[in-house]
Amino acid sequence: MRRSCSQRCARWQTVSRAQWAQTYLVQAGLLTRPKPGIVTLTDAGRTLLAEGPDRVDSAFLRRYPSFVEFVSRGQTTAGSRGGDPG
Repeated sequence: MRRSCSQRCARWQTVSRAQWAQTYLVQAGLLTRPKPGIVTLTDAGRTLLAEGPDRVDSAFLRRYPSFVEFVSRGQTTAGSRGGDPG
């Protein structure tokens, strides 16, 4: 049975968001990707997990210099292509 477009789109959107979340956590130094398909917590990630924050979003991740650098690189790239840097 074929899924409707809305089901496929919702699944794709969920996977996409999860992948971006993983990328953001890696860039903040909270996760590592030692091999394809493998993700591990770093010591910083374990510390954060033990703190039990209510929410981890991009504003929260700005406390990590490596994440700020990652975001800045993206803004520079978008700006050089004529996009809105922020």
